[in-house]
Order: sequence, then C-alpha cells, then structure tokens
Amino acid sequence: MSKRNFFLASVSGGLTALSFPHWNVWPLAWVGLVPLLCEARGMRPREALLAGWAAGAVHFGVLLYWLTDTMQVYGRLPLLVAVGVMVLLVLYLAGFWALFLWGLVVLRTAGAHSIWLAPILWTLTEALRSVLFTGFPWALLGYSQWKLVPLIQIADITGIHGVGFLLLGANSTISHLIVSLGERRKRLPSLGGTLIAGLLVSAVWYYGEWRISQIEDLSRVSPKLKVGIVQGNMEQSMKWDPRVQEATLSLYLEETRRLALEKGAKLVVWPETALPFFFQKEGPLRERLLEATSVLDADIVFGAPAFGVKRGQTVFYNRAYLLGSGGEILGFYDKTHLVPFGEYLPLRELFPFIRGLITAIGDFSPGESLGWLGSSTGAKLGVTICFESIFPDIFREEARLGADLFVNLTNDAWFGETAAPYQHLSMLAMRAVENRRWIVRAANTGISATIDPCGRVRSASPLFQRATIIDLVDLMDVNSFYSVHGESLPWACCATLVAVGLGALARSKRRRKNALARMEGETRKD
Repeated sequence: MSKRNFFLASVSGGLTALSFPHWNVWPLAWVGLVPLLCEARGMRPREALLAGWAAGAVHFGVLLYWLTDTMQVYGRLPLLVAVGVMVLLVLYLAGFWALFLWGLVVLRTAGAHSIWLAPILWTLTEALRSVLFTGFPWALLGYSQWKLVPLIQIADITGIHGVGFLLLGANSTISHLIVSLGERRKRLPSLGGTLIAGLLVSAVWYYGEWRISQIEDLSRVSPKLKVGIVQGNMEQSMKWDPRVQEATLSLYLEETRRLALEKGAKLVVWPETALPFFFQKEGPLRERLLEATSVLDADIVFGAPAFGVKRGQTVFYNRAYLLGSGGEILGFYDKTHLVPFGEYLPLRELFPFIRGLITAIGDFSPGESLGWLGSSTGAKLGVTICFESIFPDIFREEARLGADLFVNLTNDAWFGETAAPYQHLSMLAMRAVENRRWIVRAANTGISATIDPCGRVRSASPLFQRATIIDLVDLMDVNSFYSVHGESLPWACCATLVAVGLGALARSKRRRKNALARMEGETRKD
C-alpha cells in the first residue's frame, strides 16, 4: 500500500467518524468515504485489504477513544493492557472495512462496476459485524444521521441498515462521477445511477415526512401515560459501598414521591442497578422500599442485582423489577445480552489465566426469555438494560410479543464526559423508529430521556447531574414492517450479491472462451 493510499484511507476513516455524536458533523457521512472509494479504483485486492484496514482503524480509533480510560478507571487495567485491548478491538472492527473494500475491488476486477455494489457490500459487512461473536453493532454508519428525522423514518421498513445503504449509495455515486470526470469521458456511464440515487434519497425523505404525519395522527388517539424518570447521579466508585446504600434508596424514594404525588406520574423509572443490594433478600432496605411504594399511586421500574440457582450452582443476574403501586412485585426481567469482558468473561474455561487481568469483571448469567411486564396502569413494558439498546432484534421481539412502551435502564457512568453517552443515546433513538414505540430511558449519570416513535428526543437530562424528567407518552399499538419481518435488507443484498457474482463469473468464462476461440482461429490461419 502506497503512502497516498494510506493517507486517503485515513482521511475517509476520520471524516466518517466525525459525523457521529457528539461531534455531529452528519453531512460528512455522505461524502466521507469518497476519497477511499476513488482511490480503490486503481488498487489490487491486497492493497484494498490493507487500505480498508487502515481506514477502519482510524475510524474506530476516533470513535472509541474513550474505551482506554474506561478500562483503566473502572476495569482497573494497567495502561498497557488497556491500550492493548483497545488496539485489538479496533483492529477487529477495522477488519470489516477491509472485507468491504477487498470485496469491492475483487468484484470490479471480475467486471462488475455498478454504483450499487458498494452499498450492497457495506450493508452485508455491517450486518455481519452485528451478529458475529455475539455481535458488536456499535456506531453503524446510519446512526450518524439520527438527528435528520425525516431521513431515518425508513428504518421502520429496513432497520438501521437502510440508512447506511443510502449513505453508501451517495458516496459511491459521487466517487463514480469524480472518477469519470478525471478520466475525461465524454459520456458519463454513471449518470443513470446518479439519477436513481437522487430519486431514491428524495423518495425516502418524502416517505419520512408522510410517515411522521401518520404517526402523529395515531398518537392523538393512543392511550396516554404520565411517566417520571429519576437520575440519581450516584458516583460509580462509591455506588457499591454498603455505607451509602440507605442514602441511595432515600434519594430515589424522595424523588419518586415528588414525581408521583406532585407531578402525577403513574410510572417512575430508575436506572440500571439503582439499588446496590439484592432486593430479593429479606431485609430493612427491602421492607422500606415496599412500605414506601405501598402508599404511592405509581408503579416503579428499577434495576438491582439478583441471584438464582442453575444446575446446582449459584448464578447472578442483572435484573429489572416492576413494583406495583401497592407494593406488589408485578414481574422482573433479566438482561439477556450481556457485555463481553464487562459482565462475563468469554472462553474463560479455555483461557483461565486471563481472568486475573480483569479484576472488576462481572460474573453474570444471561436471562432466558424476552417479553413484556404488565404494569397496573395497563401498559405492557418491553424492558431492556444498557448494552441491549444497540441490538435491534431484542426490541423487535418485544414489540412482536405485544409491548406498547419500551423502558431502558442504563448506567453510562463508565464513560465519563466523553462522546460515548451521546453515541449510546443515538442508537436507542433508532429503536423507537424501527418499532414505532415510545422509549423511556433512565441513566444513572445521564443521559436520561424520553424518545418518541419518530426518534425525536422529547426530554433529556444533562450529564453528571441529579435530575428528574416528567413526560406524557403514548402506548402505541402498531407493528411496523420491520417489527414483523426483521432484517430483510441484508438478505436482499445477499441474494443480489450472489446474482452479481454469478454473472461476473459467467462473463469471465465467456471472455476466456472467446479469447481461446480467437487464438485457435489465428492458429488455423497461420
């Protein structure tokens, strides 16, 4: 790979990273990959692989810069170990960019030159990143457009991948035009594709405006529920100190009383592990909570650690409880998709020595089922916890099973005042659009928020401040195309790619056959 290749690849990686929160220079996502795609025109497959890796490494290095501090401060990892883990993760994620660019160059070498190859390949590599090794779909390219509300409405058909497809279509179209002009072609072969790309973006925007109007009409006739959120802003390093447990509970109860009695909230949401003790165990703190809530006319959703027995061994869960207005436990949800190296250690049976490197790692077991919790208000709550907010299939399944309001409990204190809390919130907003549900989010240190079914943040709290939110939300009873059918776009891209590959292979065989026929004809003449 030449210095020029490396430089332009790095430029593309950096530009696309800056389109994400909280830099939010979203127009860069429409053009950021153009330098890389233009340069790829003259690359061999091996060069494309290296250039894609370089671009991806810069991209994810900029996006995930906050991971090193998080691992040092809260994971208690030595600096060199934290940097090493960060580098390995960045290189792994950059590998998907490498796969994308390599595949693009290979197909072009085989004779496929459509501007739609790039969007198809990009969609497939991002879909692969979303599921491989339990998946890490953090900051897929489409999330960069989360504030461009009309555009992202297409997600109720295609999911987040549809927005990324549009972005790659724009980048690919612009790069084709630049290359065509650079080669001084009298007739631009990409003009038809450019027109189609422009019409597609316009159609998506029109669909978004129409769909927003439709959802707002539905909102007017939907049942309402007044919800409250308590952001306790508990210091992460002190949160689990037994000496502050009573003060923690007092804080949440005081704010909940105010939201319920003074503001009229019928459902109050506390953050992930808001209670730093085992609520299921009998004790004075549990009794105090049950007694206090028995006189409130409001349900409470709160997080707390829990334990159980599986195959004769004690296991632990990251749990969310629903406590009824009369002090009755109405149900609970155990987090199903845990954070690798945060809540559990993958492959610890094979590599027991690495456990000693991570002193603060959790040791949780995943929950076994999805569904909804029935509130005494009549709401069917689809509950998720923290990291689960980046996995569309969890929300889709809860919506399919009948949840009419999403509740998300999280603790982003680990990230400090970095870009991570903003990135996390942007991904949750897309879940609202995909399934056309309101989302109520309680975060220990922020950002707590309410998000409407069009992905608009209606109320939000500041970072690292004690805060409460009160809002009136809708209980939506509508299933989007995406809720019912799921990830149809990646499968369509996969089928198209197979057809393109087979077509390129057939053309290649014909060219070889014709070449051999010409050689044989010339030989006979001689």
